[in-house]
Amino acid sequence: MKKFVEKHIKLAKGKYYKKYFEQHKDNSRKQWSMINELLNRKKKQISVSKLHGTSGEIINTPLAISEKFNEYFSNIAADLKSKIVSTNAVPSHNYENFMTDPVPSAIRLAPVSSGAVWGIINDMKNKATLDTKVSALKIANSSPKFTETLAKIITASFEQGIFPKALKLARVVPIHKGGSKTDVSNYRPISLLTSFSKIYEKLMHRRIVTFMETHDSFYEMQYGFRSGRSCEHALLSAQNILLSNLNKNQISLLLLIDFSKAFDMVDHSILLKKLEHYGIRGIALQWLKSYLSNREQFVSVNGKDSTNKQIKFGVPQGSILGPLLFVIYINDIPEIYKFAKFILYADDANIIVTGRTMAEIIEHVESLAKVLVGWVSSNGLALNLKKTKYIIFSRSRIDNNYNLTISDKLIERTSEAKFLGVIVDDKLTWTQHTKALKSKMSRYIGIMYKIRNLLPIQARLQIFHSFVQSHLNFCSLIWGFSSKSNIESLFAGQKKGMRAVMPGFVNYFYKDGSPPSHTKPAFSKNKVLTVQGVIIKNALIFMHKIFCFNTPSIVPPAVRGTIPPNVPRHGSDHVSCQQWLAEYGSTHYRTSIFFKGPVLCNDQKYTDLCTPPALLSVKVFKNNVKRMLLDLQELGDKDEWQPENFWLYSIKGLRSSDRLNNN
Repeated sequence: MKKFVEKHIKLAKGKYYKKYFEQHKDNSRKQWSMINELLNRKKKQISVSKLHGTSGEIINTPLAISEKFNEYFSNIAADLKSKIVSTNAVPSHNYENFMTDPVPSAIRLAPVSSGAVWGIINDMKNKATLDTKVSALKIANSSPKFTETLAKIITASFEQGIFPKALKLARVVPIHKGGSKTDVSNYRPISLLTSFSKIYEKLMHRRIVTFMETHDSFYEMQYGFRSGRSCEHALLSAQNILLSNLNKNQISLLLLIDFSKAFDMVDHSILLKKLEHYGIRGIALQWLKSYLSNREQFVSVNGKDSTNKQIKFGVPQGSILGPLLFVIYINDIPEIYKFAKFILYADDANIIVTGRTMAEIIEHVESLAKVLVGWVSSNGLALNLKKTKYIIFSRSRIDNNYNLTISDKLIERTSEAKFLGVIVDDKLTWTQHTKALKSKMSRYIGIMYKIRNLLPIQARLQIFHSFVQSHLNFCSLIWGFSSKSNIESLFAGQKKGMRAVMPGFVNYFYKDGSPPSHTKPAFSKNKVLTVQGVIIKNALIFMHKIFCFNTPSIVPPAVRGTIPPNVPRHGSDHVSCQQWLAEYGSTHYRTSIFFKGPVLCNDQKYTDLCTPPALLSVKVFKNNVKRMLLDLQELGDKDEWQPENFWLYSIKGLRSSDRLNNN
């Protein structure tokens, strides 16, 4: 009877979910709502029953808890600034000492058009806001009078240099990070601003970015919160520098800087001076001063709102302008030391110091540490030295007998560390990253197996793309050309994920004498690329952008420079590419996009793709590449993966002929 009941419950659930997904096949929000429920990823209700006060007392009333959170969040920066201990080396430094010549031109704020307002509202996502639902704004947006009126109001705000006071209030929701739930420091503040505020900010954001890019004011290797730039671009720049140094038999030290509450620590007076330095003057500066001043927040928890508290430091959290203002705030940090290379991603500052000997490295790092402390202190920021680490990259072994200190605190040396979401090791093998990637995929695949019988194939495929395929796409240009064993281990995990999508009996055990189904037909039927195909696709798209588009918004100049102009093109031979091969054909470069990319593009398969209209559009080229790789995957027997499926490993490079070798 128990088996009978379980069987019919299972059948009933299957029918229910199948009907549900068929009913909502065009509504992804409804589909994901059900998927999250099945994955037990329900939206957690924020509820805090009690907190410990400063003196150890118990705070357990809803209003008192809200007030405690608001007091802590609003005073984070002030408390941290009071704890910063000045060193003897710091007083001689001033933030203006590190800045270059000011921009001679000044920004001019153009009037706001109704079309611009319409476009911003139309592109807004239905995220939580403090005031109006975005859907209501979109309905109002259909009326020309609404957009025209709002455009006039925002234009008046820009002309008068005043940001509306009603839009300066933020609702803060505390999110538990981990640890004791009674400790207020274990919560992260999430700020919700008004949707109207985002319209004002977006319009000002466009004007500031356009002005600064026109005058080439941004530090080139700042990849955070800038259009057309990503974590992968930052990592490509770092990888190229490290490989180039190894190729020259030089030593590199990568210093991974961590700031304490960086966005909260911004000093408004210094920020405004820096904005003026970069040409944001006059009414525009006055508007930004109004935007930053007299901002308030309240905390909402357990259904109770605290009183409003004023924010004296920091850029507004959850805003559109906040990240841009922070990027401008630290834009001058690369000027502090000319013998180091800075790779920035918002508040992630990564510094590479190069030298031929360890003694030379030590000399540079000690000089760098002094000016770094001076810059941080003069800009009112604070270093989190417990989380700051460094890695040494060298051909030969470097003994761990050097103690790097910053502000008299020992900095940890590590053989591997997370760098913008990718685990970097001191040999650049990417083995630890692929292990972590496979482990992350396995967790989700295990959940997929538990619920696979409840979902139709389309929903299972949706989960597969979100929790397996997306991880394989992330920064694949960095780790994708590592050892064959690394990629094959990911391929094994990817096939397990595909088995959770496939219908019928798919486990690795026999049933009724029948072997399990092969995954190859499922990859073809669902138009899913293998991990090797994903890597090749992303590499070819990257190279296509380099070769065919000379636009910074497509590929940043610093990343474009990692592929030299003398790379081999189709028809090149060993003789014509000797200069390029002498540098990039070395052991260190051979397992990177900087070697594999040009060699892949030297293949006839790539040349066939680069015919019109592929040259005219990145989107068309992407579709052509994917179609070609899917065709390669289908070659041969349906129960056997062919060598052509792994084009990645059939590419060995530009070999010299036997005749040349004999000579």
